[in-house]
Amino acid sequence: MGTKNFSFSLKKAERVPARPRIAALALLVAAFMSNACGSLRTREEIREEEAQSRVDGASRPSAPVTSSPVPSPATLPPASAPPSAPEVALSKDPPRIGVILGPGGMKAYAHVGVLKEMSRARLPVRHVVGLEWGAIVAGLYAIQGQANEAEWKAFKLRDDDVPGSGLLSKAIQRAKIASLGGFLSTAFAGQSIERAEVDFACPSYNVKTGKLGWWSRGPMKDGVAKCVAYPPYYADTDGWLAAPMAIEEASGYLRAKGANLIIYVDALAGGELLSGALIGEHYADYVLWAEARRQASRRQLPGVNVIIRVNTGPHGVTDYGGRRQMMEAGARAAQETINKLAVQYGF
Repeated sequence: MGTKNFSFSLKKAERVPARPRIAALALLVAAFMSNACGSLRTREEIREEEAQSRVDGASRPSAPVTSSPVPSPATLPPASAPPSAPEVALSKDPPRIGVILGPGGMKAYAHVGVLKEMSRARLPVRHVVGLEWGAIVAGLYAIQGQANEAEWKAFKLRDDDVPGSGLLSKAIQRAKIASLGGFLSTAFAGQSIERAEVDFACPSYNVKTGKLGWWSRGPMKDGVAKCVAYPPYYADTDGWLAAPMAIEEASGYLRAKGANLIIYVDALAGGELLSGALIGEHYADYVLWAEARRQASRRQLPGVNVIIRVNTGPHGVTDYGGRRQMMEAGARAAQETINKLAVQYGF
C-alpha cells in the first residue's frame, strides 16, 4: 500500500516542469538565508555584547529605584557571621550585705569586734538582724552604722544592770527585763527603728501564741527589749522571749529586704557556755544554750553565705567581766574572712 502511493507521487512529481521547480526552491532558500543571516553574529560580536552586558549590569540597578532613602553604611546590618557564645556581664555593683548577729548573752560582745573589722575593711552593711543579746549590739550599730559608736554605748552596761553577773556567781535570780531598762534607755535614747542609718530588725517568740514576731518599727528600746529576754537572765517580756535559733527565719527576712550576701556571726562557736559553778543550778538553761550552739554549728546554715565563728575561750554567756576579751576574740576571728571579702568585692 505504501509502495503504490510512493510510485504514484513520484510519477506526479515527474510531470512537474524542472525549471519552475528549481526557481521556486531557489526563492525559498534565498528567503531563509536572508532571515537567518540577520540573526547570525560573529564570535567577536558575541564577546563585545557579553562585555557590554557586564558593564551595564554593574551600572544599572536590577530592580526599580524607589523614593525610599538608601541607608548609609552606619545603619546597614552587619554581615552575617557564625553566632558566638553570649558574653556574661560581670556586675560591678557591690553586694547588698545583710549581717545576722547571733545569740550569746555576754558572748555577744564578740560582735562588737566583728563589726569593727567590717568598718575597718569598709564593708557596706545595709541590713542587720540581732538574735537575743545580738539584738542589743545590732541595734546600737544600726543607729549610725558606726562600730565605734556601738562599742562606746555597749560598754556603758554596768554590772548591776545584769542579774548575777560574774564568773563566781553560783546562781542567777531570773529578773524582769525592766531591770535592764535603764541601760536600754541610755543606750538608745529615744531612737526609733525607722530612723536608724542601717536597716534593723530582731525576732522574738511569743510563748502564748507560739509564733515568731519581728520588731522592725517603733522605739528601738522597746523592740530590743522584746528580743533579749532569755534564760538564765530574764523572764519573758509580756509573753515574748528571745528567738536565738531563728537563723533560717533571719536569713529569709534579709533576703526579702534585698540582701544578697548574708553573713552570720556565731558567738557560741567555742568556749564555755556556763561556768562549772552555774551548770548545776541552771542545768535546764545550759541545755537550751547547748541546743542553740548545736543549731548554729551546722556546716551550712539556711540562706547564709558566710559564717564567722568566734571562740571566746573561758568566757561564757554570763561572764560580764570578760566583755573586753570577747570583743577582741571577735575581731581576731573575723579578720581573715573580712579581708577576703574586701578583696573579692573590691571594697
